[in-house]
Order: sequence, then C-alpha cells, then structure tokens
Amino acid sequence: MFTKTTKLTGGYVIIKRTMGCLSLIAVVVSAQTAIVDENPANPVAGKQASWTVASFDRDTDNPLMIISAYLSDTTLPFLIEGQSTAEGWRFRWEIPEDVSYAGYRIEDDRGPLLDKKSGSIPVQLYNPEGKPAYNNNLYQAVMLYDSQYGDLEVVKELLEKELNHYPNNWTALHFLRSIEVETGERTVEEIIAKFDSLLAEEPDSLEMLHFVTLQYKFSFKDWIPDGEKLLEKCVERYPKSKYWVKIQGIIYNALSQVPGRLGYFERSLFGKFEGDAKEAAYMTVLSHAAENRDAKHMEELVDSFFDEFPSEKLPIQVIIALLQTKYPQPNSQWAEEVDEWLDRYPDAVDLNMMLAYYYKDRDWKKAVKYFRNAAKNSDSPQPVVEFAEATAAKGKNLAEVRKYLKETIDDINMNRYRKMLPETDFQYRHKVYTANKALLYNSLGNIYLTSGDYKDAVENLLKADSFQTLIPGYEKSVYTRLLEASQKAGDLSARKKALLNLLSSEPENTEFMIALSDIYTVEHGSKEGFRDWLKEESQQIHLRFRLNQPLPDFSLMGADGDTLSLSDFQGKVLVINFWGTTCGPCIQEIPQLNELMQSYEDENDMIFLAVANEKPEKVNAFLEENEFTYRHAYELPTMEATRLFQIEAIPTHLVIDRKGYLQFEHVGFSPDLTEILTMEIDALLQTQ
Repeated sequence: MFTKTTKLTGGYVIIKRTMGCLSLIAVVVSAQTAIVDENPANPVAGKQASWTVASFDRDTDNPLMIISAYLSDTTLPFLIEGQSTAEGWRFRWEIPEDVSYAGYRIEDDRGPLLDKKSGSIPVQLYNPEGKPAYNNNLYQAVMLYDSQYGDLEVVKELLEKELNHYPNNWTALHFLRSIEVETGERTVEEIIAKFDSLLAEEPDSLEMLHFVTLQYKFSFKDWIPDGEKLLEKCVERYPKSKYWVKIQGIIYNALSQVPGRLGYFERSLFGKFEGDAKEAAYMTVLSHAAENRDAKHMEELVDSFFDEFPSEKLPIQVIIALLQTKYPQPNSQWAEEVDEWLDRYPDAVDLNMMLAYYYKDRDWKKAVKYFRNAAKNSDSPQPVVEFAEATAAKGKNLAEVRKYLKETIDDINMNRYRKMLPETDFQYRHKVYTANKALLYNSLGNIYLTSGDYKDAVENLLKADSFQTLIPGYEKSVYTRLLEASQKAGDLSARKKALLNLLSSEPENTEFMIALSDIYTVEHGSKEGFRDWLKEESQQIHLRFRLNQPLPDFSLMGADGDTLSLSDFQGKVLVINFWGTTCGPCIQEIPQLNELMQSYEDENDMIFLAVANEKPEKVNAFLEENEFTYRHAYELPTMEATRLFQIEAIPTHLVIDRKGYLQFEHVGFSPDLTEILTMEIDALLQTQ
C-alpha cells in the first residue's frame, strides 16, 4: 500500500517498512539508564536544549551527538561535541525554529556510546505554547513504523497523540487509518468513505485533506478511476498548490497502471498547473515520454520547460534519460550534445564521467579534462578512483592522480559521513567510511605499482587490506596488485598475505599453493606441518569478513506453540536455517545439516534452528517422512524474522554469535556449506 520516499513532509507521508533503525522502543528504554536528562524538559523549537550524560557504556574522550532535525521538507544534520562537566558530559543544541522532530545518537570513533545496538533516540519538541510541535508525534510514529520492528500499537498511540493535539493533521489520520487496514480493524472502503465525508464537511486544512485523500485513492488500483475525478477537481481548485511537488510520483505510479491515462493527464490537465506545481508536473510527462522511448516528444518537453522556467534546472537524470532515448549507443554527435549540456550543468558529475569514458580510448587529453571536472565536483571518492584506474591503465598523469588520491584520503573522515548519513547507525557509516578508504588505498597502491615505486605500492596496498578486513566483502584486485608489488619489492611477508587471500577465492589454484609452500619452507626450514598451517591461515582469512551486525530481540513460534526470542539464546552460538518443505535445494542439504548438528551434539553452547514460513501441520507432515534434526520454529504472522533479515530466497543460513550479533550469512545451496559453517561456528565458540 505504501511506497517509499526520502523526505517527510507536512502535507503527506509516504512510507514503507525497510531495514533501518532496528528497535526504537528498545533503544529509548536502554538509554534511560545512562542519561540524566534523556530529553531536556519541554525543549522548544527556536531555543537551546541541553542533555547531560552521567556515564557511557565505556570510557571516551570525545563523545559526539549526531542530531537529525526534520524540517517541513528536508532533514538537517547537526554534530554536537560533548563538554565535560562535574555531572557528566553535556551537549547543547540551538534548535532551529522550524524543526518539527529530531532524533539523536551519541558515539565516538570507536562506536555507539549509549547502547551498542543503538538507534536514533527521539526528541519530544514543543512549540512556545507548550504543545508538542506539529508533526512531532507523527514523525516519531513514522520512524518507529519504518524500523521494521516497531510495535504497531505504539505507532497508533503516537498518531492518536498527534491527532489529539492537531485534529486536522490529515496526514496523521491517513497513516493511522492505513495501519488499521493493515491490522484488519478497518477496510479500505471504510477509510475512503470517511475521507469523502470529511471533504464534504469542508473542515480546516481542506487543501491538505484533498491531497491526502487523493494519495489514498491512488494507492489502490480499484480506486484509481475515483482518484482521477478528485485529481481533476484538485487541478481546477489548487493549480499552484505546494502539494503537487510532493505527489507527482504518486500520480505517475497510479496513472501508469491504466493504459492511456498518462496521455490524458498531459493533454487535459498538465497545462492547467501553475508555478512550482507546473515545474513538478513536467517530471510526470517527461517520465512518460522516456518510458515510451519518444525522444522527439522529450526534446519538445525539455525545450518547453526551459522556455517556461529559464532560470531553473532539470534533474540530471532527465537529461541522461533524454540522451539514452536519442542515442542507443554513444557516438560523436552524442558526445557533442553531452558537451552542450555541460555548458548548462558544468558541475554535473555524471555528465562529466560519461564523456571521460567516451574519450578515454579516443582522446586522452579530453578524457582527463572531464575526469578532473568530475573529481572536483563529487562528494564521493568514486570519480577520483575511476580517474586513477584509467590513469594506471594508460600509464599517464600518474603524479597528478597520486596527488588527487592523497588529498581525497586526507579528506575522508567519519564526520564527513556523519553529516552525509546522520540517520544511519554507526556500523553502516563506518562501513561506508572503511570501504572508501580501502578503495582509495587500493588505487593509490596501483598508481605506485604502475610508476615502479614498489615499496610504496606495498605500503598502500597493505593499508587497503587493513581497511578491507574491517568490512564484509572481498576485492581481489588488492591482492593481485599486492602479489606483483611484493614480489618486485622482495617483501616475503606481503607476498604471503597476498597469496593466502588469493587462495581463499581460488582454492584449487596450484600455483598459489606451490608459492605458499615455498614461503613456508623458507620460514620453517621444511614442508612439515604445511597443510595444517595452511588450513589454519585460510580459516583466519575467511573469518576476517564478519558482518558484526547488531540485532534487536525478535520472536518466532516454537514447535510447541511457545514463543522463542533471540534473547533466549544469549551466550550461545545460534545457526538459523530458513527453509521450506517444497524447496528442492533446502531438502537436498538436510542430510548435511543433520551431520553438522550431530558433530556438535556434545556442545552445550550451540543451537541449530530451522525456521519455516509455513503452517506447522505442513512442516510436521514433512518431518514424519523426512528426518531433520534441527530444532524447529515457525514465522509469526508479523513475519518479524523474515522482515528483519530481509529473507528473499531459501535456503538462507545465518550464524549469530554469543552476544546476539549476526556474523555470517549464506544464501542458496552450496556443496561446501557444512565445512564453511563448521569453520565459522568453531571460531565463534572460541570467543566469549
């Protein structure tokens, strides 16, 4: 029913449950034990607020509060450094006047300080009259609902609070009634009838009510014709409304489901919009032309847009769609047109990168010009990395790119990503930071390798390795380059590291095996013990790539109808197998899983759990004919586990450590699964 948007607005909210802040309620409760003033008393927008934290989960010298402040149509980040006082750490924030809602986290460069599983803690903001700020409870409800793990009853309570203070907040009413449809308390027909009756009464905030009702009708295919009637009425009545800017995506999604209706929208309604509403409506008709691959009409619309709004700019995605529609393959005419667009959009990273790659093998001097422009104007290090990779392949401009890479490496820090991604948790932001550092050092090492500076190449590639080991994933080029550089630099230790990592991705590569055997012989004087050493080293390489993903407590239904929670298995290593009785690969691996479980039958700190999203009777009938020795559990109607882990395919295997962190995930059938799981389980069992 809901779709997703990146903004919360005063007029409507479009939401979808996604894997985000995992457990807002749990975080608030746990945070209260650490914070003296969890939220300042009645903080008022436009005034200063102060928090005091008596102690954290661990010692720190540089706590930082990260605040996400929600305005009417955007989110602003604030970074507040803690000040040490006799009472604890104090944080002061000058709240902007137009902020409706805020949430915060406190962390340092090592991780969260309030709770290792911390999400964003909500701030209850008030207006000067002492009422909760407009939309404050609504935004809290949205955040909780969007957490994938929110209690719908608590969400409803927050929405009812919002409506108690602001009865004409039609967005909150829409959200509340939609949840009641989700829980079976009301029907869609009842909700629409209620909105229609409210429209007939013409209450305050009637304009917003029209658009909220329009949004709701367009959410259901059967109600799109009725929504079109309301659409025509809204165009006639509110041709300049600010809500048109926010609802064009909904209009497009709805009308595109009914053949011919987008054409009708353009012919009969599009010309009636005015101002910003007309500018937004251009996006709908341009999207329709792009979907139809109608390059001529797209050009006509683009020309018309600039005639009407000469000082405005179209999104770069529209320009790229136009170019892709006109030119199935890039050619000289395409390149000329992209260059013309760059006269209007000189800082457009995507357009500069398109031309950089076009000219890379045609005119290197021109390619360098566009690579430079992209690198200069991008918030991401990716254009610099791509420039570096192209430069290394050409063997040109090495000194220039080396300078770019070093400057970018120096510019990458955690505060950069705190500002860019204030609503994400520490683990995600640190993962982005770490991945970008690894990427940059890999390219810098490659530049040194290309220029023949082998010791510097080894040094920087080892730095890339040190960052890469902190995140899930594997970038093979780090180790192919390290292998070459270490061999030329005469660095045996670095060469061994490169070979071990390469062997982990190519276990049958005899060349790598022989090279490692030779290194082992040099270090130990003989080949004795090589196989055991190699097995242990290979395991350590594999185990470096842990997910380290904190999890909230979640529930499943046990075989006896009881409730099983993650907290029930605290202190134990937990392996969960998501499977199904009609899944061929799931059934195929059951004998292996039985053997795996049997090998740990004397291990008290080991739990194997099989979770099926099927009725217990169906699973029991299968188990009567097929032995599956795992402990069995079933999804609850809320689908907590499936939503939490975003299970999209079965079989899926999860390995969770003693502290409740997800460490490993395997999707699909693998003949080596039990060997891999054994390696992971043994490593986690050895960790307290």
